[in-house]
Amino acid sequence: MGRGPPLSGVSLRSTSGKASRLGGTFGGEYNKNINYSVYILKSKKDDRYYIGQTNNLKERLRRHDTGQVLSTKHRRPFILLHAEVFEKRSEAMKREKYLKSLKGGSEWKRLEKQWSTIKR
Repeated sequence: MGRGPPLSGVSLRSTSGKASRLGGTFGGEYNKNINYSVYILKSKKDDRYYIGQTNNLKERLRRHDTGQVLSTKHRRPFILLHAEVFEKRSEAMKREKYLKSLKGGSEWKRLEKQWSTIKR
């Protein structure tokens, strides 16, 4: 797997180069242009990171914030550090796997330094 694009702070990127819309179907409405997001959260409680992917970023962040995600409910609250948008779920899953592979390495430490300079 090749190296992905660099990350810098809270951002949003689309693989198509077009303006992207976050979120997928909502309220049963059909939408053939669902986008998939990869996101990085940082816990304000323990300073640890969570990397995930979803087809509805707004709803997924709401679920993290309200404690409905088992793996993060005891680590709330969170800061959204970074998000990227992909047209295909397979692309989002590859990017999520790549980002998780960076954790603990020198590239991840460089990114942490960048994120620590972001005003929240």
